[in-house]
Amino acid sequence: MDEDFHARYSAHSKTYRYRICHGGSCSVFEERYVWQLPKILDIKAMRKAAALFLGEHDFVNFSVSGGSVKTTVRNISRLEVIEPEEEGLYKHDYFGEPLLIEVSANGFLYKMVRLITASLVAVGLGRLDEETLRSYVDCKAELSLPPAPAKGLMMLYVDYDVPSSK
Repeated sequence: MDEDFHARYSAHSKTYRYRICHGGSCSVFEERYVWQLPKILDIKAMRKAAALFLGEHDFVNFSVSGGSVKTTVRNISRLEVIEPEEEGLYKHDYFGEPLLIEVSANGFLYKMVRLITASLVAVGLGRLDEETLRSYVDCKAELSLPPAPAKGLMMLYVDYDVPSSK
């Protein structure tokens, strides 16, 4: 292993997953690991809104001050709103449907994924329209949403630029 390797700073990209139970109650085995919402989310609207985050943006509105970062510009390469049956995952008919939000980027700011998730959920609940969200992403207005709860968030994987050994 290279002596300059650092688990955090040598990462090429990271992917986070956020789990949401909506439209019903969750299994008692999952309730510690998902954000539970009693209302059904508009998945189509959330997917459309997710496209606004793709690419390079200044995510100052989607971070909470804390830490010393050189820049708040990040590049989101993937942001998907995934229903369980699309992934072949078990669908909880009785307990509600766990919805997945997966986001990959070259780096993340403090609470960035949770604030993006909260924004997408607000769109899914009809509390935030696409134009207002666009103004947050474009830094033309200040985001006024609290972050989604931490309990639904997990790091899915980290991609390192590992040179091939010859």
